[in-house]
Amino acid sequence: MQWADFLANEAAINTLTSEQTEAFVESLKTENSGKNKTQLANKLNITKSALAKRMTEVYDNFAKSCPELATSNSRGKLEKLRACLTAKYNGGQDAHPTIKEIHQNIPRAVPFEKFVGPTIPMSPLA
Repeated sequence: MQWADFLANEAAINTLTSEQTEAFVESLKTENSGKNKTQLANKLNITKSALAKRMTEVYDNFAKSCPELATSNSRGKLEKLRACLTAKYNGGQDAHPTIKEIHQNIPRAVPFEKFVGPTIPMSPLA
């Protein structure tokens, strides 16, 4: 699952309105991470205060699943939300398996220490 799809799914799970979802997804898109609130508001064709209002509502909705948002000041909330969602995204089903998990896929009849894979005949010209 891609990050934008994950964000849209999280918006649906947290019952965000379409306006809140738009502000939420744009604020957390990777390519928008360096933009300030004025630039994001301009991209969404809304005022900076409208963006702030929408994001406050988003933070309130996510405070249930990310309790650190409830205790954070407004300046650091976006970073806290990003950290919470990144941890959830990386810990989800799409996380890359560890080496230990990969080794567990090899049948016990073939110990992974001795597993060399199929042999490939060499060409006489090689």
